[in-house]
Parts: sequence; structure tokens; C-alpha cells
Amino acid sequence: ISAIMDKFEASNNIYGAFIFIAIASVILNILHLMCILSVKKTDTKQIKNILSTRAKEMSFDPSTHTYTYLITGEIYTPISTVKDNQGYGADLSSMSDDLLVYGERCAEIGTMIHDEIHSILTKEKTEKHRVNLSKGAKKSLTRIIEKLFGKDYEIIASEQMISNDSAKIAGTIDLLVKDKTGKIH
Repeated sequence: ISAIMDKFEASNNIYGAFIFIAIASVILNILHLMCILSVKKTDTKQIKNILSTRAKEMSFDPSTHTYTYLITGEIYTPISTVKDNQGYGADLSSMSDDLLVYGERCAEIGTMIHDEIHSILTKEKTEKHRVNLSKGAKKSLTRIIEKLFGKDYEIIASEQMISNDSAKIAGTIDLLVKDKTGKIH
């Protein structure tokens, strides 16, 4: 990744560098999730039913990054806030206004890439964004996803809201899959 970043920096293509980082980040998140969520063989239908039920009980407002438990109206703490409070987030106070604006733009691009990957995996249409991938980038992303998962994985969930009622936290998992041996990742 650093060698590719050096090429982008040498050509002053910072926008391209951030697109690359966003795509690499999403792919690394998928691979990381596959590693940390490995569990024994489980019934995917049961998992899908549980996730579907939970998704109907939660809502997410992306403009305020707020998760609401619809049964009680309670606001749950986003897992990203928990992560930030534990010192694993960016130090926004050290960033210039220009960098913060640029970061917002990169976040917008990252969200669009997440939606594109979700669409590739589930064949569902995604909402329109202010920025879009070129046809060539979409084809490349599709090829990467197909090589990563191909016929070896059953998609259980993509961009799925999850929550924990006792801790009052919520988040969205990127991907949950079952491999050909039956293991859930």
C-alpha cells in the first residue's frame, strides 16, 4: 500500500490516493472481519432471521450518526463513538479546518464505496451519492469482490445494523459470510 501511495504522492494525485486508501480500507475491513468473527458451523438461516428482526427494531440516521431502538425510542451509542472514547479514533482537535473538510469528503467517498460493495454482494440498488465510481472503477471493484469471495462464500449479511440492548450500543457490520466448510466469518 505504501509503495502505491508513494506513486500517488509523486504525481500529486492526492484525490486518487484517498480513493485508493478508501478502497483498501474497505477491503482490509472485510478481511479483518472475516478473521475476528470466525465461529463454529452455524445455521445461516437462523442468523439471517435474527439480523433481520434486529434491523427492523433499529433505525440509523446517517446525518447525525444516530442509532435509535424503535421499540423504546432509546438512542444507542454508536460503536465508533465507543472506539473513539477509548482512544482509537482520529484526534480532530489537531486537524486544520481544510483537513477536516477534506476528511468529510473522503468519508463521503468511503460511504459510497461501502454502498457499491454492498450492491455488488447483494445485487441490491443503493441510494444515489454526490460522488460516484467510474464504470472502470466499478468493474475493478466487482472483479476484486468476485476474486475475494467467488463461489466459496455465502453472503449472510452486508452493511447490517447490529446492537446490544444491555450495553446500549449499536453499529453496522460490513460483511458476514459462510465459507464452503460451513464456518461463519
